Amino acid sequence: MADLGKVSPEESPHALALGSDGHLYVGGYYKNSVWKVAPTGEISTLYPGSEKQNRIDEVLNLSFDDRGSLYILEWSYSPSPGVGRRFRILRLSAMDAEPSILFAATEGDDDFLNLHLGSMAVSKDGAIFISCGHRVWKLNTEGKLNPIAGASEPGYVNGLGKNARFSHPYGMALDGNGNIVVAEMSGRIRSVGTDGKVSTLAGAKDRGSQDGPGEKARFEVPFAVAVGSDRSVYVAEFVQEGQTRFYRIRVIRKGKVTTLATVDSKKPA
Repeated sequence: MADLGKVSPEESPHALALGSDGHLYVGGYYKNSVWKVAPTGEISTLYPGSEKQNRIDEVLNLSFDDRGSLYILEWSYSPSPGVGRRFRILRLSAMDAEPSILFAATEGDDDFLNLHLGSMAVSKDGAIFISCGHRVWKLNTEGKLNPIAGASEPGYVNGLGKNARFSHPYGMALDGNGNIVVAEMSGRIRSVGTDGKVSTLAGAKDRGSQDGPGEKARFEVPFAVAVGSDRSVYVAEFVQEGQTRFYRIRVIRKGKVTTLATVDSKKPA
């Protein structure tokens, strides 16, 4: 078992990605680092690997493409004096090199997305998507973010592109056909097709903890998703019942939601 506390006791691991080499890659939110965890549990610092390499800020998300390049969604929420808040998308193609900056925006820029910056998904061929401001965006070849679904106003509407509405989209993952699965923290799991059409996989207006067929199932605060090889969708969900906070792992398989596990159940807030 790997213990990141031995590397940095004050760290808060915030992002995970599994590499084709079988190693787990962990992004740190406070110490601004990416660690590599071997199957044996051995931990090493992937980036920055030396004092010569530039520092990164809080790591929100990590993802690999088919070529083994590691993508980092970086957010500077509490920057040092004189440095404005910013977020960047970085690509680390060679693990001993500096990451390439694919996108950068600083507070005050026209393209600075300051509202509910969420998560990132990267396709096998390196197409990059992020969730932010009640929309799903795609990084184009000119290095600009274009909205592909949703609008600035929150809501719940299925439909094509900008006619659709999301409410606090956060975690994202791509299935084997290139569709984007999105966890809305408002309680639904949505899908953006390759044609830009948005549909609902599971969940409803009212929050809850009910398993069953997609349209009857209820979620509390789903915040992360992963898609299996059989296109089953795994959902991590935060739940608060009174003063008790815990997490659930649920799966959407063949249109039906089932609870797989409860984590840290009944621990006091």
